[in-house]
Amino acid sequence: MLPFKTTTKESETALIEDGFGNSIEIPKYGCLTYNEEDAISKYYLSLKDGVSRVEARLVEITILFRSRFKLPNLNVEEVAEQASTMPMIDRLYDFVLGERTRWIPKEVLLELTGEKAKEMAIESARIFSGIAATRADLETEKRWVVFASKGPWLDGFEIVKDFAGDAVGKSLITSHNQLTGRGYTGN
Repeated sequence: MLPFKTTTKESETALIEDGFGNSIEIPKYGCLTYNEEDAISKYYLSLKDGVSRVEARLVEITILFRSRFKLPNLNVEEVAEQASTMPMIDRLYDFVLGERTRWIPKEVLLELTGEKAKEMAIESARIFSGIAATRADLETEKRWVVFASKGPWLDGFEIVKDFAGDAVGKSLITSHNQLTGRGYTGN
């Protein structure tokens, strides 16, 4: 056995509800485990034509549930039947995506990693009139993000530099959004 050290952390859970009275509490790790990511990747590598978007989402949800609830024989049909509504399937899939992206909000304009990532994030935030931020878990990996604007997606992030109110860069970000098809939701 390798000498990994693991500290006991209180288990966090997420309550997923569909608005129709159905809910489930799922262990939330803040990321996928290696085995979860590997199983999802292998599923997509083995895909054949004719798989619907809903079926693919259900497979990802099933893989996560097998792991988190220690149910190795759980199948897609059981998950679909018990989830029962499309809003529940959508919310469960959003949870899987959240774990997969380590809960980096989709409002992130830019994500940088490396030795110079902090400086580059600050400079990018200045140029694009955005906000350079990180979280403790990301900072240990030298990962920094830039948001275009303020909002609830900043919860849990430490703001390093805030240029969101500056006029400099507004035309640059507008041009960027026109090129990429993304809308700017500035203040």
